[in-house]
Amino acid sequence: MLFQRTLRSALILAALMPSAAFADAFEDGAKAFAKNDFKTAEKMWRPLAEQGNPKAQFNIGYLYASGSGLKQDMKESVTWWKKAAEQNSSEAQLNLGNVYAAGQGGIDKDPKEALKWYLKAGQNGEAEAQTNVGDFYATGTGTARNPQEAAKWYKQAMAKGYSKAFVGYGGMYERGDGVPKDVIKAHMLFNVAAATSSGKVADTAGAERDRLTKAMQPDQITKARALARTCMSSNYKTCD
Repeated sequence: MLFQRTLRSALILAALMPSAAFADAFEDGAKAFAKNDFKTAEKMWRPLAEQGNPKAQFNIGYLYASGSGLKQDMKESVTWWKKAAEQNSSEAQLNLGNVYAAGQGGIDKDPKEALKWYLKAGQNGEAEAQTNVGDFYATGTGTARNPQEAAKWYKQAMAKGYSKAFVGYGGMYERGDGVPKDVIKAHMLFNVAAATSSGKVADTAGAERDRLTKAMQPDQITKARALARTCMSSNYKTCD
């Protein structure tokens, strides 16, 4: 189940800066940004970014992507996010994946490049990226289709309670794609996603659950609902 990709918009805040001066400059930029003084934020962050600080590099990339105090320029965003991503910034890796997955602002759509960055972000624990990797393997986007690999990545994101992953994995159980066909587990997974999310994800998951409900026996529905409660009460440790 594919969803529209959106850029990670939360700014990286100061933490573990190499010196007090770096931390102070970074914090001054964050305070300016919070006041919508984007020019000052950019002025404070750019020297840090040019000196190689990945947190500042991510933020400069965000300013370019959003057009906050700078002329919107996705190519410049990608330049700065790559610098941060190469220093293992999972947020930058995720955003690069989203840019290449969608093709934005003069950046050509490139599923293989998107998957490369999603894999890096997923390996760094980003649940959104892990789900996107699952989507790519499930659909054969940017790589050969591999349902078993998709299931592996969905389960990593599910363990963090990431709702979109439950939708993707539920679809696999409904189809019997890489896992044994099991409408009870599919219903359970859709139900968990609907209960733990909002907006489009909740709407999609709820619609999938309700569609299955119409074709299931009462005892199956009762069992699926019990499994959903157990999954959520276990902090997502017993969902598969």
